[in-house]
Amino acid sequence: MSADSLKVGSKYNAMVISCSMVKNEPINLKFSSPMLVQVSPFVRGSIGFDQLTTIESLAKFGPEIIMNQKYFIGKSLSVTYIGKGQFSLLDKQNKKGAPKKGDLVVARYVKHIGGRGVTVQLPGN
Repeated sequence: MSADSLKVGSKYNAMVISCSMVKNEPINLKFSSPMLVQVSPFVRGSIGFDQLTTIESLAKFGPEIIMNQKYFIGKSLSVTYIGKGQFSLLDKQNKKGAPKKGDLVVARYVKHIGGRGVTVQLPGN
Protein backbone atom coordinates (compact mmCIF):
# COMPACT_ATOMS: atom_id res chain seq x y z
CA MET A 1 0.00 0.00 0.00
CA SER A 2 1.25 3.49 -0.82
CA ALA A 3 0.06 6.98 0.07
CA ASP A 4 -1.34 7.37 -3.46
CA SER A 5 -3.65 4.37 -3.03
CA LEU A 6 -5.46 5.84 0.01
CA LYS A 7 -9.01 7.00 -0.67
CA VAL A 8 -10.65 9.82 1.32
CA GLY A 9 -13.43 8.46 3.53
CA SER A 10 -12.15 4.86 3.49
CA LYS A 11 -11.47 2.97 6.72
CA TYR A 12 -8.10 1.36 7.38
CA ASN A 13 -6.51 -0.63 10.18
CA ALA A 14 -3.60 1.27 11.69
CA MET A 15 -1.14 0.96 14.55
CA VAL A 16 -0.20 3.78 16.94
CA ILE A 17 3.52 4.53 16.50
CA SER A 18 3.77 7.71 18.58
CA CYS A 19 1.46 9.21 21.15
CA SER A 20 2.02 12.25 23.38
CA MET A 21 -0.64 10.96 25.80
CA VAL A 22 1.33 7.85 26.86
CA LYS A 23 3.35 9.57 29.58
CA ASN A 24 1.88 10.57 32.93
CA GLU A 25 2.38 14.21 32.01
CA PRO A 26 -0.13 16.82 30.87
CA ILE A 27 -1.01 16.78 27.18
CA ASN A 28 1.30 19.06 25.22
CA LEU A 29 -1.18 21.39 23.55
CA LYS A 30 1.55 22.88 21.34
CA PHE A 31 1.13 19.87 19.05
CA SER A 32 -2.12 19.90 17.11
CA SER A 33 -1.56 16.25 16.12
CA PRO A 34 -0.72 14.30 19.27
CA MET A 35 -0.90 10.83 17.68
CA LEU A 36 0.96 9.27 14.74
CA VAL A 37 -0.34 6.09 13.10
CA GLN A 38 1.08 3.65 10.57
CA VAL A 39 -1.24 1.98 8.04
CA SER A 40 1.50 0.07 6.20
CA PRO A 41 5.31 0.11 6.26
CA PHE A 42 5.26 2.97 3.75
CA VAL A 43 2.16 4.90 4.87
CA ARG A 44 2.12 6.99 8.03
CA GLY A 45 -0.13 9.81 9.12
CA SER A 46 -1.31 11.83 12.06
CA ILE A 47 -4.51 12.23 14.04
CA GLY A 48 -5.32 15.73 15.28
CA PHE A 49 -7.04 16.70 18.52
CA ASP A 50 -10.24 17.49 16.63
CA GLN A 51 -10.34 13.92 15.26
CA LEU A 52 -9.87 12.11 18.60
CA THR A 53 -13.27 12.87 20.10
CA THR A 54 -16.36 14.87 19.24
CA ILE A 55 -16.55 18.54 20.13
CA GLU A 56 -19.71 17.99 22.16
CA SER A 57 -18.09 15.38 24.43
CA LEU A 58 -14.97 17.54 24.80
CA ALA A 59 -17.12 20.49 25.89
CA LYS A 60 -19.14 18.31 28.29
CA PHE A 61 -16.34 16.29 29.94
CA GLY A 62 -13.24 18.43 29.35
CA PRO A 63 -9.76 17.27 28.36
CA GLU A 64 -9.95 14.27 30.72
CA ILE A 65 -11.98 12.42 28.09
CA ILE A 66 -8.90 12.30 25.84
CA MET A 67 -6.66 11.07 28.65
CA ASN A 68 -9.17 8.32 29.59
CA GLN A 69 -9.18 6.74 26.12
CA LYS A 70 -6.05 4.65 26.87
CA TYR A 71 -3.96 5.04 23.74
CA PHE A 72 -0.54 3.40 23.75
CA ILE A 73 2.18 2.64 21.24
CA GLY A 74 1.41 -0.57 19.35
CA LYS A 75 -2.38 -0.38 19.80
CA SER A 76 -4.39 -1.29 16.70
CA LEU A 77 -7.07 1.20 15.64
CA SER A 78 -9.66 1.53 12.91
CA VAL A 79 -9.10 4.94 11.29
CA THR A 80 -10.71 6.89 8.46
CA TYR A 81 -8.49 8.68 5.92
CA ILE A 82 -9.49 12.35 5.61
CA GLY A 83 -6.77 13.52 3.21
CA LYS A 84 -3.30 15.08 3.23
CA GLY A 85 -1.79 12.47 5.57
CA GLN A 86 -4.50 13.00 8.20
CA PHE A 87 -6.65 10.28 9.77
CA SER A 88 -9.69 10.37 12.05
CA LEU A 89 -11.00 8.15 14.85
CA LEU A 90 -14.49 9.62 14.50
CA ASP A 91 -17.12 7.65 12.60
CA LYS A 92 -18.73 10.63 10.90
CA GLN A 93 -16.81 13.31 9.10
CA ASN A 94 -17.72 16.96 9.43
CA LYS A 95 -19.66 17.57 6.20
CA LYS A 96 -20.96 20.99 7.21
CA GLY A 97 -18.10 22.81 5.50
CA ALA A 98 -16.52 25.87 7.04
CA PRO A 99 -17.62 26.77 10.57
CA LYS A 100 -20.11 29.60 10.90
CA LYS A 101 -20.30 32.31 13.55
CA GLY A 102 -21.45 30.76 16.83
CA ASP A 103 -20.38 27.19 15.96
CA LEU A 104 -18.50 25.22 18.60
CA VAL A 105 -15.09 24.14 17.25
CA VAL A 106 -11.81 22.86 18.63
CA ALA A 107 -9.12 25.47 17.98
CA ARG A 108 -5.41 25.50 18.77
CA TYR A 109 -3.90 28.60 20.43
CA VAL A 110 -1.09 30.09 18.30
CA LYS A 111 -0.09 33.44 19.77
CA HIS A 112 -1.27 36.56 21.59
CA ILE A 113 -1.25 39.89 19.75
CA GLY A 114 -1.32 42.83 22.14
CA GLY A 115 -4.37 45.06 21.66
CA ARG A 116 -5.93 42.72 19.08
CA GLY A 117 -6.54 39.42 20.87
CA VAL A 118 -5.30 35.92 20.14
CA THR A 119 -4.58 34.00 16.98
CA VAL A 120 -5.97 30.45 16.77
CA GLN A 121 -5.72 27.67 14.22
CA LEU A 122 -8.99 26.06 13.14
CA PRO A 123 -9.17 22.39 12.10
CA GLY A 124 -8.24 21.78 8.48
CA ASN A 125 -6.22 24.99 8.16
